[in-house]
Amino acid sequence: MKNWNIAARIKTIVLIIAGITNGYMPFKPLDQSDVASAFIFPSISAIILPSLMVLIRASTYTNMSKPKWNDNPFTNRLAFAQFFAYLFIVAGFAMIIGSLIKIQIFNSVGFIAFSFGIGILLSILLALYISRRSVNKVKG
Repeated sequence: MKNWNIAARIKTIVLIIAGITNGYMPFKPLDQSDVASAFIFPSISAIILPSLMVLIRASTYTNMSKPKWNDNPFTNRLAFAQFFAYLFIVAGFAMIIGSLIKIQIFNSVGFIAFSFGIGILLSILLALYISRRSVNKVKG
C-alpha cells in the first residue's frame, strides 16, 4: 500500500464501496433455471475479450504487458479490463454472502457476476499469451 498512486487508491475505494453495498443490499436471486447462464458468461468473456484486445493491439502497434494495480484504467486497456474483473468478482461475492446471511438463499445473480469477473481475468491471461506468441513468431 505504500507504493500506491491515486489511481490505485480510487480503485480500492470503489471496490470497497461495491462490496459493502452489494453485501448489505443484495439483488433478488433469479430462478434456479437461470444458474445455467452463469457458465455462458465466463466462456463468452474468455473468448471475445482476448480477440478484441489482440485486434486493438495489432491496430495500435503497442506491446501488451501484464497490468499492475497502479496502472490507470483509462490509459491502459488491460488495466481497465482487470479493474472491472475485480469489480464483478467483489460485487458477486458480496451478493452471494449477503444473500446467504440475510435471506438464506444462494444468489444466482451474484454467481453470474462472480463468474463473469473470473472469465474476464482468464481472458486477460489468454490475451497476454496470444500476444506473446504473436510477438515471438514475428521475431523468430
